[in-house]
Amino acid sequence: MRKCLARVENDRELLRDLLTIFKEDFPRQLLALRRAVEARDGDRVATAAHTLRGMLSNLAASKQPPQPLASSRWAARKKL
Repeated sequence: MRKCLARVENDRELLRDLLTIFKEDFPRQLLALRRAVEARDGDRVATAAHTLRGMLSNLAASKQPPQPLASSRWAARKKL
């Protein structure tokens, strides 16, 4: 929690807003990623992975993203 607060300069209201947006949007973005993978659409996988990685970084998530999100460059090369 300290890292998240530090990321928004201890602005609890801003952090609350970011968490609300994340809670509302993350399931939709994750579904978009799953559908893109199922469709074997590298461009859509790359876009969805990039979006999810950005959402996580806004919350001061680890610098090393989970493997599916780290693979956005790979997906962009359409190696699905």
